[in-house]
Amino acid sequence: AEDPAGEGAQRTAREHALEAARTAARHTGSDPGVVALALQARAMARDVLYVTGMGADQAGEALAGT
Repeated sequence: AEDPAGEGAQRTAREHALEAARTAARHTGSDPGVVALALQARAMARDVLYVTGMGADQAGEALAGT
């Protein structure tokens, strides 16, 4: 099993988080309930980026590109 605290696992978690944020961004023009869920998904992606070692500025830049 891969070390969950290792760089490889953290990189994979970041990639998945950014993909989830990209998917959520496609739904921000939907009804208000879907928009709320999309914003929650982006917030969770930001949290994953933080816990995998990205600083606030880095996470913000990464999410801005989604």
